[in-house]
Amino acid sequence: MSISRMSERIWRKISSLVSTRDPYARSWIVGEWPAVIYAVGDIHGRLDLLRPLEALIVTDAANIGGQKWIVMLGDYVDRGPYSAQVIDHLLGGSPPEFRRICIAGNHETAMLRFIDRPTLNSSWLRIGGLETLASYGLSLAEIRQSRNLWNLIASHIPSEHIEFLRKLPAGVSVADASFVHSTELIPNEQYKSAFLGPDRTIVHGHQVIEKAFSRDKRVNVDTGAYVFGRLTAARMLRSNEVTFLEAVAQNPIVSSSI
Repeated sequence: MSISRMSERIWRKISSLVSTRDPYARSWIVGEWPAVIYAVGDIHGRLDLLRPLEALIVTDAANIGGQKWIVMLGDYVDRGPYSAQVIDHLLGGSPPEFRRICIAGNHETAMLRFIDRPTLNSSWLRIGGLETLASYGLSLAEIRQSRNLWNLIASHIPSEHIEFLRKLPAGVSVADASFVHSTELIPNEQYKSAFLGPDRTIVHGHQVIEKAFSRDKRVNVDTGAYVFGRLTAARMLRSNEVTFLEAVAQNPIVSSSI
């Protein structure tokens, strides 16, 4: 067997180690509210915003005792310039005294579909995938000229990154609040019942807005990191006690993707 074919088989095995069929089966259900939760909106490759936002969070929580959580609401990759570096950062652990929980966004799902079946016709490439591949050192010219996308992708995207993406749960349910990437993407009535009950506060991203809001038991923190240069975290002492922290770029980076 050629080295090329062998590396492709190894890559396929790595890619299938952890099932992605039902991320809701990996979702967390927690009975008690910690001392504070910071829910961070869609990052989209903006490590330059994530780092200062984390610094704000650490400073804000300095005088809060007890358990401190950071819940990342998905869409770590695509559109912005530092997707690979964002994943490296998340794999590097949470700030001291914090527990970080990362959930899946639709862009992580799209990236994994491409990794499993890489093709130039992938819709992922048109919604920010090219920027993500560029962050791993891959150019569009290399992708177009490649005779074996499996080997090309395997040589650039670390297996640790793929395993991280595959293990992401779809949501976190804490007391009377649910943290999900998007209410639109929950697949069936069973999960909707678990995450979207009428008395629950829903904390989500996915829907880009200029200013984060909390009203009518809904908290949206996707303030368009790649569009407006703002990354927001909702600071929640309880589901009805919400304030916001925001990191703002001096020069917003606008993606060329659709």
